[in-house]
Amino acid sequence: IKLMQWAGSRPDMFGYEFCSVFSQLQDNTTPHKWEHTEQILRKAYGENWREKIDLDCTPIGSGCIGQVYKGTVQIPVGDGNGSKHQQQQTQQTVAVKVLHPNVHDDIDADLDLMRMVVKVVDKFDWLANSIKWLDLPNCVEEFAHLLTLQVDLRTEAANLQRFNKNFEKDEHI
Repeated sequence: IKLMQWAGSRPDMFGYEFCSVFSQLQDNTTPHKWEHTEQILRKAYGENWREKIDLDCTPIGSGCIGQVYKGTVQIPVGDGNGSKHQQQQTQQTVAVKVLHPNVHDDIDADLDLMRMVVKVVDKFDWLANSIKWLDLPNCVEEFAHLLTLQVDLRTEAANLQRFNKNFEKDEHI
């Protein structure tokens, strides 16, 4: 699905008719159950995770890799004197992204299938020669690398921190 979502966003490479069909994949994903999200939060933050974050159980978005929830967390604000006794707290709105169940296994299976298709295509000289310019083996491996980065939510968090730092003085963003 991820490959077709990407392809559906590239009319310059695949044409508008193709892209109009496959761009719909970006809108039609099925969210996972709330119970899965609770299980992941318990594993990451312990049984008392609700004391750390107030999370709306309805996702604000769902993609083929995971889904996002809106929540709030309490952020301690010092009194300026370093005193722990009079620390105040302020609420901060956050987005919490949770990977879908078995997403790593699903991606591995999809990549294995793509690698197998490349090997089959190579067996047919007439087909392999006509699409040699695509360099399918390297395309699949590059796609695998990009997916690995995408399912590591620490990478996404680092990118968001960099974005926030780059635009911290821009009041329009």
